[in-house]
Amino acid sequence: MIRPESPIELSGPHAGGTYKFPPRIVDVDELLAFWTSVPISDEDCETFCANYKEYRDRQAGAASARYGEANPYPQAEKPSKKYADGVSPQVAEARRIWKEGRDLAVTEERKKDRTIYDVAARDLCRLRGLWENTWALSPDDRELLSRQMFVIGDGTQATLADFASRYEFENFGIAYNVKKRRAEEEAQRLARETAAATKDAAFWTKDSASYLGAINTNQVSQMNPY
Repeated sequence: MIRPESPIELSGPHAGGTYKFPPRIVDVDELLAFWTSVPISDEDCETFCANYKEYRDRQAGAASARYGEANPYPQAEKPSKKYADGVSPQVAEARRIWKEGRDLAVTEERKKDRTIYDVAARDLCRLRGLWENTWALSPDDRELLSRQMFVIGDGTQATLADFASRYEFENFGIAYNVKKRRAEEEAQRLARETAAATKDAAFWTKDSASYLGAINTNQVSQMNPY
């Protein structure tokens, strides 16, 4: 029966949903049931892995930059007859120590990197979705779910909160594969440049005779390939 005064809930576990566009679920058991069964494609897994790696690479780069800001790179001394480039043994040693310290800072950051094995990628996608969609639950249910133990395909066992922390779920996106998107954009750029070059070549090949004729009649300025 139609009752205009009573709103109809369009979301929920029975309204359908996907990994990228999940429904709003307020019951912890239903949320768990959805995320342990929702189909997750190979492309979703590849995107998760690629974006995690891209995020970790950025963090390593940030560690290197922070080290450089806190420890300025040793500058060369004033050029002299003995050291025309200003790089004395003291400067060279200082730079060696600087590089050693920078590499150590990056190595320490890299220790946070996690290997994502093929057998665990889909499980991590599920846990990622589960973690990010606990916002609709009550505080008590969120706390309860965060302490729930899970085992993923590579045999790792931990709580949902532990997995979220280890793989830094909240720090990188899932909407599209960053590496793949950049490659597609580069391919599109090259295609545009190739098309423009082909157009130019076609014009000058097709109209070379007309062009030469235009030179003889001082009409070059009237020609426009576009």
